[in-house]
Amino acid sequence: MVNLFRMHLTVLFTALIGLSFPITVSQAFTPDTVVVAQNNEPPKSRPGGSRLRNNAPPKSRDGGSRSWEQTLNDVLLNNEPPESRNGGSRGGFCAITPMDMETGVKLWHDQPIFVWRGSIVRLELRNHNGEALIWSETVSKDDHTARYTGDPLQPGETYTLWLYTSQSFIPDYQVIFQLLNSEQQTEITQDLEQLEMSLNNPTEEAIALARFEYFAQKQLWSDAVSEPFLVENPSATLNQFKTETLPKQFCD
Repeated sequence: MVNLFRMHLTVLFTALIGLSFPITVSQAFTPDTVVVAQNNEPPKSRPGGSRLRNNAPPKSRDGGSRSWEQTLNDVLLNNEPPESRNGGSRGGFCAITPMDMETGVKLWHDQPIFVWRGSIVRLELRNHNGEALIWSETVSKDDHTARYTGDPLQPGETYTLWLYTSQSFIPDYQVIFQLLNSEQQTEITQDLEQLEMSLNNPTEEAIALARFEYFAQKQLWSDAVSEPFLVENPSATLNQFKTETLPKQFCD
């Protein structure tokens, strides 16, 4: 009798549990529930979840963290410029840019700047054989640069630069240089446009630094050396680079 009473209580208790929790075992333990219970990991990020990390501001390319000296040293590791043959250092004179065509260096600028170390009083730009005068400029003995202001020079053409140390009819030094051809000039012009667009709010000097590095890496040293001298308002650091570092590198 006791056993029969206990059996009735068990059946009644089971029925009451079934009414209070009307779910099946398969519903209570779905595969998803098991994974969460075992790993306890947050859901993986959907594409775009790391957007802030992937779109972090690019490294600055405005020249602010690099110096002219550092850039030159970096470039020289793999791009040593040729020895100058344009006048050498005879009497303390040295034509820095453009370089003589015997060095194999050609020129992109069609209105170049002429840079030298030493004292001269006059420059003359002539055609290849020196017969036709294209442009001339009188300078003081304290000057070391002169910007060509004539009509743009022609792609692929060769020119002769005569330099005088006195009011003589015979030049003391001459530099023969050649421009890149039209296709090469166009390609470089496009590269430079893209380069400037990639810079982050650059200053005039930062643009010149980027162009200096670009030309140097392409072994266009006449154009590379021109860039620092084309900056209208150079910093004290750039002035030192022009007056000390470059003459030492290309003349001594």
